[in-house]
Amino acid sequence: MEKAPLNGISAFVGTAILSIFVIALAESISGGFAGFWGGLPFWLIVIFVLGLAIYNFLEETTGLSKGVAFILQVIGILFAGITLAYGSWKGSSYVTKFESATFRLPLADTEHMLSQGWLQGIWVALTIFFIVLTAYLVMKRFREFNNA
Repeated sequence: MEKAPLNGISAFVGTAILSIFVIALAESISGGFAGFWGGLPFWLIVIFVLGLAIYNFLEETTGLSKGVAFILQVIGILFAGITLAYGSWKGSSYVTKFESATFRLPLADTEHMLSQGWLQGIWVALTIFFIVLTAYLVMKRFREFNNA
């Protein structure tokens, strides 16, 4: 089935507007108070979102072959999993910077206390969970690709 030329033009315009907006926003965050390292997590999100937008643009205009779509999906899964695992690992290192380990649940009147060791353990457990989840999703995608 042939794609309509108007679909390609509108997909290009939409992708260009989205790209200009999120890149300018990320540059503004990194160039301002947050600095490069403070804006780095947002840059990672921007790269991921732009990858999704470009993937959608290519799929809309050219139609991706099965192998190219598979490779891009696996790269996306790995990028998202590694980013989440790295973020939670860095979260475990920030636990020791706080004097008090009390926290308040949303809409609760009481404060709860956790030791720093427990808080670090929770972040490390999240890191391990994201690594295992990423490996599972990649293996599942490989099985689907080989069976189809």
